[in-house]
Amino acid sequence: MERSRNVLPDSIMKHLYEAAEAFGLETDEDTIARLGACWLEKKDAFDNLIIEKGMDDVGSFSSTDNRGALMLTYSGSLVSVGPLTDDGRRIEYTSIGFRGDVPPSLSRNSCSLSSDGEVDKPLTFQNGPLKQTSRIFRIAVCPESLSAADQSRLLGQTSAFIAESFAGINQDAIKNS
Repeated sequence: MERSRNVLPDSIMKHLYEAAEAFGLETDEDTIARLGACWLEKKDAFDNLIIEKGMDDVGSFSSTDNRGALMLTYSGSLVSVGPLTDDGRRIEYTSIGFRGDVPPSLSRNSCSLSSDGEVDKPLTFQNGPLKQTSRIFRIAVCPESLSAADQSRLLGQTSAFIAESFAGINQDAIKNS
């Protein structure tokens, strides 16, 4: 617990307590420590992969930006926002936390953002199966030099790899509880 307290921002610690309560988990130190350790592993996996893939870490993402982006939420979920095309964007949401109140994943073409994406704020959508995420912790955008098709491939590969990694982290946490 002490490592989580010392490393995680207060806003994430607060979110973990709220999430544990909302998910029907205990809010004792052991549970919060497990959630915090999982969250740190997920953050590290996300950070390492976006560096490896040459994506840029940014604080905000304009709804009119042509690039695609990958976002990590406070809840430890992933949101893949495809590059902007004439048909809109492909949105993929993967809940990879301990939540039972949201579907494990959602995806849809021809979506649009209803506002800019910003760190520490929820991402909202005009249309599609998802209306709003929990607050965004990290935003990584695709390099401008990539075509829309290459950005879509990069987002798909990166999302799949991160989701698989996060699922393993969750399984390890459950086994060790």
